[in-house]
Amino acid sequence: MLRASLILFLCGAVLGPVGDLCHVISNTTGYPKEVYAFYFFDLIPFWVPLLFGSACLFIGISHALFDLQSRPGTQQYVPYFGVLFFVGVYSLSGYISYPDIFISFLAVFTWVILDRTWKGILLAIVTAAVGTFIEMCLVNLGAFYYQSHAAHFYGVPRWLPWLYVIASVTVGNLGRSLLLSCDDGFPPPRK
Repeated sequence: MLRASLILFLCGAVLGPVGDLCHVISNTTGYPKEVYAFYFFDLIPFWVPLLFGSACLFIGISHALFDLQSRPGTQQYVPYFGVLFFVGVYSLSGYISYPDIFISFLAVFTWVILDRTWKGILLAIVTAAVGTFIEMCLVNLGAFYYQSHAAHFYGVPRWLPWLYVIASVTVGNLGRSLLLSCDDGFPPPRK
């Protein structure tokens, strides 16, 4: 499980900031200047990769552990394609003219193609609620901000929960795949 956890954390810490950088460049989000000790590309604070790495780790592990508590579904394990798809949607979400409609459609599409289980819906709702709430808290604490054209719902965009639905399905599948392929003691799902 240690190897899978490390891969999940590194995946989030490396790929998450790519989408975040696209949001900063597209003027969707921003960070206070000269507040943090170090900025990547002079745009993203040092703590952003740690936050994304932790989020990816939490989503991946929690989804796999939830599978242990219930009968496994019929997920299609296409983990790396799914994660790249999520990073692509995340990166482009700041450039899309009507992101609410487009991202909600892609979220449902992602669930239909890569999951199709009641557990997937439940985990996606929890992930969307928790992720959106954490971002609302960070915005209200002044850690970062969404530009006024994107801040519709308590400082965050309306499409943000849908982006978390895509993250839930794709990163959750990556976590399942990694943990099921580990030979360091992770038990197989109950049948």
